[in-house]
Amino acid sequence: MKKGLLFFLIAVQLVIAPWALADVSMMMCPAFDEELSATSLEMMMVEGDDFLVVPKLSDGVGQADVINAAVREKTQIAAYENIMTYGTGSAGLQVFPDMMMQKGNVYSVAVSANGKMPVGRPSQVYYPMTFDITTGEEIPFEALFADADGAMAYMEAKVEGMEENLSTHLENRQLLPVPFDRYTIDEYGNMIIWYERDQLSFLSGFSGSVYFRFSELEPYYDLTEGSYLHGILSDKPQAGFMMGLGNRFCLGNEMQTALTRFRSTIDSEYYPGGACYEVEDAVLQGALLLTDESEEKVRGILVSNLDDNGICTGKTTLDEAKTLLGADGILMAIDADTAAEYRVCSGTSLTYRREMAVCFEKQMVAYTLYADDNGVIQYIKIALEQ
Repeated sequence: MKKGLLFFLIAVQLVIAPWALADVSMMMCPAFDEELSATSLEMMMVEGDDFLVVPKLSDGVGQADVINAAVREKTQIAAYENIMTYGTGSAGLQVFPDMMMQKGNVYSVAVSANGKMPVGRPSQVYYPMTFDITTGEEIPFEALFADADGAMAYMEAKVEGMEENLSTHLENRQLLPVPFDRYTIDEYGNMIIWYERDQLSFLSGFSGSVYFRFSELEPYYDLTEGSYLHGILSDKPQAGFMMGLGNRFCLGNEMQTALTRFRSTIDSEYYPGGACYEVEDAVLQGALLLTDESEEKVRGILVSNLDDNGICTGKTTLDEAKTLLGADGILMAIDADTAAEYRVCSGTSLTYRREMAVCFEKQMVAYTLYADDNGVIQYIKIALEQ
């Protein structure tokens, strides 16, 4: 990793995505004179720079002082600051919030530290935590659910069946027991369980994590008025167009940046018009990042495990999607050969073309839903128009 940078702390705003929350600030080391964008952070990751980015709940928001102190303690920030001050060695060090959300009465964050550790050999570790903003206390996993036992039983059963699909990417592979106390939740009600590295890790060396969609956990959540989930889900977002990916929406990004950020340890494979990559990131597990023959940019994303704000793979029908998205979609029959080539299901596709902000520019995109013979959407793809 690159050295020769000045290491001291100043407050900055980390803009993770266009929908990032404006009242969540950051402490950044080394210093930046202006806003730290997601693009800047990802470029530093690609170039191997040392940096320390600490989430900081804004002053005056609930028990901000209590929560910020707890985050610093749990994340061992003082120890990482010492490493930055006295030298990161050949391993380098990158510390940053991999996921962060403040909504309703909930503040949820997972900090990733990769490189020289306070104790032991260089490694990678996640520090996940979720707080009640009013009390300043961490929210127990069970407090989110009306039926916590049912939720845990469902999650354990799902995790038990995941090892075969993940086996080619795993180093350590003890998916059970599920560490339910190591969770975060996002603005859509999706949950990530973050494992310790010695229990579950990928070939990249990063600790493992498992993603659960809101639609999977909805039967178990406490959604009554006044509950944590009710506060998080108070706004009705715009349906579709991969908004459900949150800060994993990487359409238009440099491919090398996406592969570094979301970690790919396998070679690309053929996809019509170019190539495709799989990555380790929990939210994108099972997804394909699509590119053209030059493999320079992410020109498309294909998913089969997404709640896209009302359009849920494996659940929503094409007729229901039309109600949400409008009647201007283009229908097309997909035969078995075409489906196999494009890695989707045979049946029917429904494509919408829209102009949207991609990498801070207005670009035309094609948003395609692939439904099986029963009309249930199984795959979703978004792609830049040529």
